[in-house]
Amino acid sequence: MANPPTKQVLLSVTLDPATRSGAVARKALRAVLEVCPGAPTDAVLLITTELVNNAVEHAKTPCRLDLTVEEQILTLAVTDSRPDAVPHVRTPSSGAFLKAGGRGLLLVESFTQSWGYTVDDLTKTIWARISCNGTSDQVLSETPLRSRLVGDVDHFQA
Repeated sequence: MANPPTKQVLLSVTLDPATRSGAVARKALRAVLEVCPGAPTDAVLLITTELVNNAVEHAKTPCRLDLTVEEQILTLAVTDSRPDAVPHVRTPSSGAFLKAGGRGLLLVESFTQSWGYTVDDLTKTIWARISCNGTSDQVLSETPLRSRLVGDVDHFQA
């Protein structure tokens, strides 16, 4: 009988609610991802930056970044102390979409197998799952950013 898959913790780091936290997280992840063959490094770094920056901007509390791998699936999780500040994805049809910022979760949605969040009395954790087969980086490098974000946005231009 085969053993069940085990989740391996690759990284767990606490970050200050400061603008440099995204860069600190990327530096820590680069070191870990070097020893994780097949990991879609660019996609992981992009998603990490978005999730950490969201925690810094919206929660304004220290956050914890965790990276685990199980059965060739990386899971990024960012936990903060603001369970009331839940994420909202802006859609191209919303008026808020045209404002500066606020499209990062569309990137997260585009380059992950799945993402979501959990809330308890004291914390909120936003998580994203990415396959280790490298396809996220291939899509990232081959698809123009404009198309990845919103598809055809010409109708929004004046």
